Amino acid sequence: MKTLLILILSAAVAFGGEEPTVEVYSITKYDSKADVPELPEVILEIANTTKKTFYISGTSIENPMFHVEALRAKRWLQIPYFLCGTGSSRRPLKPGAKMLVTVSFPWEETAARFRFFFFTSADEDTAKVVTVRSRGIEKKELGDLFGTTGELTSDAKLEEPVSDEEMNKPRPKSKVPKDPFAE
Repeated sequence: MKTLLILILSAAVAFGGEEPTVEVYSITKYDSKADVPELPEVILEIANTTKKTFYISGTSIENPMFHVEALRAKRWLQIPYFLCGTGSSRRPLKPGAKMLVTVSFPWEETAARFRFFFFTSADEDTAKVVTVRSRGIEKKELGDLFGTTGELTSDAKLEEPVSDEEMNKPRPKSKVPKDPFAE
């Protein structure tokens, strides 16, 4: 039994985690007393801690697509967004690779987290998506914002996030007629 446990733990260490990570790298706080006050900034570190290559989609490697979720009544809900994929492509995030991404905190929310999408291959038809979220970040972590944005609270209706299982369901094949001029 002890040998089996050691083998399982060794295998877990050898193969690394099952999915990439998204961690808060830094939060620059708003300081109203500074000579030149700057808006707060949230920087996240995305790391591929696994032994396999994942792919991220975006207009550039440092600009991956992501969703923002807000905490409402103890539930994380997705903030409605407009996401344009024009010019996007999948780029590899190799094992051990790390990158920093600056995100905008939704001012009208009291807490938010960021959901990033990692794909198991570059092939649009066979890739499975694995999503990883940052920890929840509270608005108060951004500093004393009194007088900068007002005391906004959002009453916007938010959506339930779509699960990985739902996103990975097979899509119906396109019914585009065969191009007679392609042959």
